[in-house]
Amino acid sequence: MAVNPRRLILANLKETLVGIREADGYKTTVHDVEIAAKAFAEIKTSQRPWIGIVPGREDWTYQPAGGIRSTWNVALIIHQARFTKDQDLQFDRLNEMLDDVVAILNVDTTRGGCAVMTTIAGLESDEGANEGGAGMVIRLEIVYFRTTGAS
Repeated sequence: MAVNPRRLILANLKETLVGIREADGYKTTVHDVEIAAKAFAEIKTSQRPWIGIVPGREDWTYQPAGGIRSTWNVALIIHQARFTKDQDLQFDRLNEMLDDVVAILNVDTTRGGCAVMTTIAGLESDEGANEGGAGMVIRLEIVYFRTTGAS
């Protein structure tokens, strides 16, 4: 029995995002990635920056011969550690994380060959205004194919 492409895509996202490390040329180092949605207060300081992968709505377009083109919305929730009370520095650190996420997601937009493409569809951010740290939500659209008989 084949593994569901949705599961493979999520596993690829997690493995990819864990790869954000200063030692590998990125501006930041991610400490933890989970397939879960958690509030800032639920994440220990030692786990930040933390990225949560949250599967969302899937829209289907039926194709000939039982094919389905799926556009899957997945959110990345990012909780950045508080570095300083300086909001400008928090803003800079948040943007460094954004740069790293954009860069690493674009290394393989097919999610290991399981998807047609991955695009960033939107961003919401607190711009570093949070007293405890900074955060953002990056919305992804991942297109993959399935059939009417199996995923």
